[in-house]
Amino acid sequence: AAGAPAPALTKYIENIAESAMQMRRIIDTFLEIRAPNPAAAHAGADGRVDLNLLGDAVVRQHAPAAERKQIALAAELAEALPLARCDAGLAYQAFTNFTSNALKFTPPGGRVVIGTRAASGRIRVEVRDNGPGVPAAERHQLFVEHARLSPRPTGGEESNGLGLAIVKHLVESQAGTVGADFPIDGGSVFWFELPAR
Repeated sequence: AAGAPAPALTKYIENIAESAMQMRRIIDTFLEIRAPNPAAAHAGADGRVDLNLLGDAVVRQHAPAAERKQIALAAELAEALPLARCDAGLAYQAFTNFTSNALKFTPPGGRVVIGTRAASGRIRVEVRDNGPGVPAAERHQLFVEHARLSPRPTGGEESNGLGLAIVKHLVESQAGTVGADFPIDGGSVFWFELPAR
């Protein structure tokens, strides 16, 4: 069509828009977690949240980015999962940050799997990938603000060293815990747990 931007320009504009939205989410989240009264900032934390529904939404949201990088993105969600006791918006942000990171550091042709399961009165969310993992000597820095680790994004994406620190703040503000595991056959499993209702 006359006057339509070239495909390369359209892709460039889409990338700028996506980066701007991610930065806005980061700023909004930091304003929330740095609020003088965290209890007020996280009002509604006693909600009833279906983490499977959030998982489905996260997969739909990230499907275009996964397709662009030719990464298989899948969900393995537990059946009859109890509801979590948390703020839905904050849980969604944590889910999104882990998934964005997995896609960012997984090479083209890789795989990212989002999973949920019940674990001893808590709900566990896992984001597994077959990327390069994190060197053992750097793992203690994973959830530290502005930490710069040696693994680099595989598609030229930006990394500001804040995503994992944000997830830690979000989850801990909801009486949850975060962590990461590194299977001997490679890849990473980033997880968080929240109380079940």
